[in-house]
Amino acid sequence: MQLTKIMVTLSAVLVLATGCSTHSPMRILNKVYVKYQSPTTYAAHTNKVFVTEASLENSIQRDRLGQIDVGMVVSSPKDAVLKRMANKARELGADAVIDVHIWYQPAGWSWKTPHGEGKAVRLTDRSAIDFSKMKGEWY
Repeated sequence: MQLTKIMVTLSAVLVLATGCSTHSPMRILNKVYVKYQSPTTYAAHTNKVFVTEASLENSIQRDRLGQIDVGMVVSSPKDAVLKRMANKARELGADAVIDVHIWYQPAGWSWKTPHGEGKAVRLTDRSAIDFSKMKGEWY
């Protein structure tokens, strides 16, 4: 009886601990999370945000506002992850999400759900970069 209680308790702790993680297969809700959030804050805005897998040249001045992690629980198009990243970036006051990486894994209610991560950045001088020459999308 005592061993059963211990096993149930450990199982509950495991489910709760992994269920809170952005990329946990045990999650039952979509999640957007910001890791490494900058102490510098900017006002949220409604402008479009550029989302790209590319990095920016070191010469381009920017503030890194945080790493955005997105985890979905149902099979969705990749675009759904990118839109969620852009929405969170807008909340942080970012102009772009760079170094975006998308992958698929089991989670929630599907064997193949999109997940992603990227770095939200605010450009010091937006005219220093020509987004039309970069591969990416505006959201």
